[in-house]
Amino acid sequence: MLNGKYKVPPDWYDKAVVSFNVFHRFWHLKRIRVLANLLDKFNGLVLDVGCDGGTISDIFKQDGVWIVGIDIDVDAIRYASVKRRCYSWVLADAHYLPFKKESFDAVLCIEVLEHCCSPRNVMEEIKRVSRSEVLVLIPNSASRLFRIIWGIWLKLKGRVWIGSHLHEFNNVIAETLFSSCGFKVLLLKKTLLGMLLAYKLEKHT
Repeated sequence: MLNGKYKVPPDWYDKAVVSFNVFHRFWHLKRIRVLANLLDKFNGLVLDVGCDGGTISDIFKQDGVWIVGIDIDVDAIRYASVKRRCYSWVLADAHYLPFKKESFDAVLCIEVLEHCCSPRNVMEEIKRVSRSEVLVLIPNSASRLFRIIWGIWLKLKGRVWIGSHLHEFNNVIAETLFSSCGFKVLLLKKTLLGMLLAYKLEKHT
């Protein structure tokens, strides 16, 4: 992931889930479990927007599921293409998805919107290419605990994330964005003591 001054390594999340840092490992394993439960018993074609090295894509590996991951970072796509050859990886910008209308049965947008220049454009593109379900995970800026931990994290191992958050979200801001882009919220799951907001969305009919 490109952050201007810093660059997050493409194997960041692969290392996080086996990290000796207990908090770091717990954070990522917890969000993986939440996402897996939200898209339980799913079959079809899935787009992972901002896939990075493909760690999140890998949790949906099961019969009947095919993953296409896109990322703007060429190193992330190269890494995923070598590490996870069973899926398709595409170098692309989330603001301009190179796919036809309603190409995917489900779309994942996992901790991506806060890094985008225009979250609205990204959600409009996601709406265009999705047929039904969309999963979105975002940090909750309304959580004082998140703001404290994030501030500390940026001074420690998380220095590669400095300057990466271009936008802040809370539930009101997020749901307003989703509604304005033609989505309705089917389910909201607050996890990690409310520091992350996980949404299951569907397009308005």
